[in-house]
Amino acid sequence: MPEAGLGIGRYQGIIGGIEQEILTWYEAKGNRHLSKAEKEEQRAELERKRADQEQRARERLEAYLRSQGIDPSQLPE
Repeated sequence: MPEAGLGIGRYQGIIGGIEQEILTWYEAKGNRHLSKAEKEEQRAELERKRADQEQRARERLEAYLRSQGIDPSQLPE
């Protein structure tokens, strides 16, 4: 469908825990359009990474405060 800038192609992926070949949409540049489930999974993974980064930053800050003789659990709100 050149007028829409889309084409159909094959993609090897896992659906329902089973690896299989599926037909999927591709844009003119060759990027595959993700399914709704894939987009949600991608968003969830980004959120997990963000939460993990925040946790590590919090742990570094707490360690630094302890090294300075400050108990992080005793900080004012």
